[in-house]
Amino acid sequence: MPAVGEASHFRETEGRRVTVLGRLGHRLAATEVVNLARLKWGAIVVPVAALYVLVILLRSSLHDWLHDSPGVFFVVGLVTLCVFAFASVVFALIEGLEARVLDQNRKLSDLLARTDRQNAELSAFLTVGRAAASSVELSDMLDEALEAILAVTPAEAAELWLADGGLLTLERFRGVGAAAFGSRPSLLVGDGLPGAAANARSAIVVHDSSLDPRLESEEVTALGLQTFCALPLRHRTRTVGVLAVAARGKTAFASPEELRVLEGIGEQIALGVE
Repeated sequence: MPAVGEASHFRETEGRRVTVLGRLGHRLAATEVVNLARLKWGAIVVPVAALYVLVILLRSSLHDWLHDSPGVFFVVGLVTLCVFAFASVVFALIEGLEARVLDQNRKLSDLLARTDRQNAELSAFLTVGRAAASSVELSDMLDEALEAILAVTPAEAAELWLADGGLLTLERFRGVGAAAFGSRPSLLVGDGLPGAAANARSAIVVHDSSLDPRLESEEVTALGLQTFCALPLRHRTRTVGVLAVAARGKTAFASPEELRVLEGIGEQIALGVE
């Protein structure tokens, strides 16, 4: 049933995201209407006002003075000032509208990127969930789970340890450095990062492998992997195994969202193993 819960959660999230997209679109449209209305009225009012002022001046006592050189310069300067003021208002409205459009486009791009990522995560959850609930071989289910992890998380290597009493046995591996990781086919619970995770109640994340004494394999270090994450796989009160992943980036699995995906797939794996 975890896969159904994830699908329901995704539908709710997707519904909220579509609502936000709609609101952003309506807000942008309303902004365009307001600014275009201002621009239209400005194009009518400003020239008419300038013409009105000029007519008043020509009919005033300054009529003769306006035909002399100082008056001509005054009229030209006044017209130039009006044109400059009008152009400044127009460009300010256009620049403001452009900035808002760019900001809305950025928000839309971010939302669409998150939607694509959520779609990939949901696909991974459903794939692993179907494999866990079907009658396929355990090895096939674990292979699909590890492939899904490599596809939707920053992990570049993923391994699955199964627990048997106080011993962890490396069951499956996917990613870079198969020979390096495969050089240690079993671990005692409490040894190394996977062994420590078997006794933990939540994921253990190390972002700098050189600072953690539990990561002593020279072969693994030579791969340039910096971040390691070991997640205990628990079914009810029993630890059935450990899911361990690694990535070259030091910021991998630093966000709650990335850990949430790993934990969701880990729940499916634990159910399938049990």
